[in-house]
Amino acid sequence: MFPEMREAGKNIFGINNFDTHAYEDKPELVRYFEREQELINSLGLCMFVGTWYDPELLGIPELAELYSAATGWETSSEEITRTADRIFNLEKAFNLIHAGLGRKDDFPPERCLKEPITSGPLTGFTYSEEKWNKLLDHYYEIHGWDKNTGFPTRDCLENLGIPEVADDLERAGKLGRN
Repeated sequence: MFPEMREAGKNIFGINNFDTHAYEDKPELVRYFEREQELINSLGLCMFVGTWYDPELLGIPELAELYSAATGWETSSEEITRTADRIFNLEKAFNLIHAGLGRKDDFPPERCLKEPITSGPLTGFTYSEEKWNKLLDHYYEIHGWDKNTGFPTRDCLENLGIPEVADDLERAGKLGRN
């Protein structure tokens, strides 16, 4: 990886480990891109304008500036990130209630846990179920979700200003424990 890409990764995404075989820092990287993609979709932009494609393109701070300029309503990176988190949690709740998706669905296919990759730069690599479980625990933790189920907690949803979603999840038996 080019040194400037590694530096961009640290500055923009807040990660230090760029090893494709590593599990460290992946939840933070995924969360950044979840947020960015929610905002890009909500603003009606093409996904190719985002930092996942090129770190020099539009990140969350630039999306906040774009939103402010287009609407005349000043917003900050923090405010727009909170909006992305609300959208993502609404989608998560919808998928829990209507599709029954939970922790078991956040795993790679079983084949990826058993069969090594046969070609390319990751030849011989197999996902570790133990490491994937730890990765999921951390991923859920940074989202404010229940580590055992992957369900959002009441605290998470109330902190995002959507307590009615917590009520819906509780009625459906899909509310995570704090």
